[in-house]
Amino acid sequence: MIRTTVVGSWPIPAEHKPRLTEYYKGALSDEEARELLQAAARIAMYE
Repeated sequence: MIRTTVVGSWPIPAEHKPRLTEYYKGALSDEEARELLQAAARIAMYE
């Protein structure tokens, strides 16, 4: 998995920012972040 922002330059959802920051720093594995990334992507797609 390539670490990137939610959708290009789309803002990171505020409610997920602390955990996503951990992920982007490499503190969370792809597996640990899977549900988090899916939740953030759903927000971007909904908007």
